[in-house]
Amino acid sequence: MGGPSDAADMGDQAKSKVMRSINLEGGQVCVDIFLRPDGTYGFDEFRRDPEDTSGWYKIGHYSHRVLKPRKLR
Repeated sequence: MGGPSDAADMGDQAKSKVMRSINLEGGQVCVDIFLRPDGTYGFDEFRRDPEDTSGWYKIGHYSHRVLKPRKLR
């Protein structure tokens, strides 16, 4: 997988467990679906640029949204 689940700038998401990390074609954009300690699910979108060695950074700012539980495929 290898994605932003290890990124430092994740705020409250750092306490959450990444359930799935989906890399889009090209490997520069990734979406993490995570389970929060309170049992709710969320997601966020990240990007990395090949010329920038600092790694993944958040571009979606969706982590505050709450998703309804659903079985992951």
